[in-house]
Amino acid sequence: MISFLIFLGVLVFAVIGFITIFRPGSSAKKKIGDGYFYFMAFVSMMVLYWGLSDLVRIILEKVWLGGISPSTNYRYSGSVTYAQEQWLRGLSLRVSAIMVSLPMWFFHLHKAINKSKEEIDALGKKAYSYAFVLVMGLASIGMLIGALYLGVNALLGITLSTGEKQSLAYLLPYSVGSLSLWWVHWKMWHASRLEEMIAIKTEEQAAKVESGVK
Repeated sequence: MISFLIFLGVLVFAVIGFITIFRPGSSAKKKIGDGYFYFMAFVSMMVLYWGLSDLVRIILEKVWLGGISPSTNYRYSGSVTYAQEQWLRGLSLRVSAIMVSLPMWFFHLHKAINKSKEEIDALGKKAYSYAFVLVMGLASIGMLIGALYLGVNALLGITLSTGEKQSLAYLLPYSVGSLSLWWVHWKMWHASRLEEMIAIKTEEQAAKVESGVK
């Protein structure tokens, strides 16, 4: 799933890069700079999304499966200490990813969207947010179906197998994370559309005033 999201993200950002670079009204240097900031914001957010979601996943696996996870090799190998060490290594990896990606995402997104009124780039902001809306929207559909299916089975009293518990531990945090990212960036996309419409109306009104003066 993560590989699919990365592949889809690259395709979406290829389109965004084309839009950003070839949009009118900006210098080539500014276009490349905006593309860099938006791209790095996207990549760091995807790493942050993985770090947070997978951190919750391994914690759930620890609680539900005792730390034994066939898919990630968190299994006992004749020693409880060895299994605990492997789990702690996985925990530290995800915490490290969060600590690195969070400030990187904040910095690059801040540089990309927080500009003066004269330099505001509604098109780039809209394209960036739309990329997340598309990628996270597609990702959340399948994961939410799987998470709800297993969750409802558990609520109905159906005993989940080890594999199903492992799947639920994966689907639950990833589906919640993807849905949250979809919602936040949908609001950002909607706000950027409003900003663009306001800017167009302002230009039209200014043109009418100028033509009236003449």
